[in-house]
Amino acid sequence: MMGRSIILPGSAVAPYARHFYILLGATLIIFVGMLLLVSSFFLLLGFSIAWYHIPLAAVPTMLFVWWGAGQFFPQTQRRMFLITSAWAASAFIVLTLLNGLVYDTSWDGQNYHFEAILQMINGWNPFYGNPTNAVYFQHLEHFTKGPWLNAVAIYKLTGQIEQAKAFHMLLMLAAYLLCAAAFSTFRTLNHRRVVLLSLLVVFNPVSIYQLFTFYVDGLMSSILVIVVSLFILMYRQPSRVLMVTLASAIVIMVNIKLTGAIYAAILGAIYSLWFIWHKKQYRVGFVACLFAGYSAGVLLVGYNPYITQYIGQFLSKGDPFYPSNLKTFIPLEDNIPSNFSTMSWGEKLLTSLFSKSQATTKPSQYKLPFTVSLDEILTFYAPDARVAGFGPLFSAALLTIVLLIIALARYRRRLRFASVLLLLMGGILVSGLSNPEAWWARFVPQLWMLPLFTILLIMVATPRGKLYRLSRIILIILCINQVLIASPYLISAVARSILETQQMIHLKNSGERISITFNHFVSIESRFKEWGIEYQSVDELPCAVSQQQSIVGTEARICSPSG
Repeated sequence: MMGRSIILPGSAVAPYARHFYILLGATLIIFVGMLLLVSSFFLLLGFSIAWYHIPLAAVPTMLFVWWGAGQFFPQTQRRMFLITSAWAASAFIVLTLLNGLVYDTSWDGQNYHFEAILQMINGWNPFYGNPTNAVYFQHLEHFTKGPWLNAVAIYKLTGQIEQAKAFHMLLMLAAYLLCAAAFSTFRTLNHRRVVLLSLLVVFNPVSIYQLFTFYVDGLMSSILVIVVSLFILMYRQPSRVLMVTLASAIVIMVNIKLTGAIYAAILGAIYSLWFIWHKKQYRVGFVACLFAGYSAGVLLVGYNPYITQYIGQFLSKGDPFYPSNLKTFIPLEDNIPSNFSTMSWGEKLLTSLFSKSQATTKPSQYKLPFTVSLDEILTFYAPDARVAGFGPLFSAALLTIVLLIIALARYRRRLRFASVLLLLMGGILVSGLSNPEAWWARFVPQLWMLPLFTILLIMVATPRGKLYRLSRIILIILCINQVLIASPYLISAVARSILETQQMIHLKNSGERISITFNHFVSIESRFKEWGIEYQSVDELPCAVSQQQSIVGTEARICSPSG
């Protein structure tokens, strides 16, 4: 029976371990998807998001675990049900607590993401009403709301808004488990190669420098890895567990960002045509799961904005962005390097790939591959690298990969056995290039997978020889690249969080009523309330500039307390 035996003789990891990885990763995906569905159902009924949505979402998740354990481990179903449930619950608790220790000090995270979460905490139902006195009204109305819905559910349960960032790491964990399971089905990969390649795929630079923030591009990166990994696993051995997990992943994907719906459609269409041709006996179930995931994601969870805004406004006004327009809604001209304004789509992409990493709007600067400068490394202290956002050594890896791809043409016969990888690489490339701003790494995080999947192809087709040795060198380059990105970001994120905590303690201990101008940083108002700091919001501070100070990581300014 489909799903009862997923054994691939000779593969790198024992089927028992692979099945556990699949079941645990799938459990996390099902839980996140069910939480979106539960919260959306209650919003549809006119209720607000509440703490009990999390245990309600856990109930069908547990039923899935029981069923999945029976599919993969029929002889030890009860034992594996308990083990998987315990691991999933522990991961959720640990990651939630961990994220509560570090403040989000990012720009967008403290602005419209924070405001959206606070609006929903205070009762805004996006299905039936508009946010009240919102600073970022257009963002809240036009953007998908999946990450915000889940963040509110955690806050309602724990009372700590910073803990709501946990879903970023939770999806990264699920992505690693499913990616490792997928890669382990290739018999030429040993355990160490599977682990290293999976870690590099999951720890996308975008995911790294958005780790402790409410930015959603890292979430998009992880869900793309999850969907691609599920596609590989379903080709190697289809099962109902994988198909149900895919449906949940699609629900999540189309509600992380607007581009998620486009990426899901492109990847789903390309893979579906190929899968239906090669796996005819499973085509009905596969198409049904894709359709169910997309429909539930758009019509229920994504009712706002897909139905209320885009379809509704298009039908009534002929413009899906009404009453705004695309250029004023997303003012990219104010956020791109000044020399990009006259470049074509392709010029911007190539310039970004082969320039120095930067997070400013200054003109970009070309550089020699394999070179790194200190100012490039310091770019990654913040979560929004723009030019060369995949890291200072990505151009070096990319050039080498292009040469290896040319050399791989000699192994056409062997590559036919890895046709699923070639297909998915094509889908990843098409989905990434479909974005008119593909030069900005956080808008197209899937492009990071291409060099790593090329290395995977080499290891599958030529497990020995010169190409294999060169691929190991590229892996070393990419590992160094990740260290250069992670080090400044993690140091900066933790340091700024500590400094802001100390600042809050000082303001609290002063006992004074603090005059503050928030300058759209709504997160600070929430933190003042959390710390019990009395404040007065003003448009202009009633003190001299010399007596003013900024709140760490923001443009919010206060009059320094006399103490």
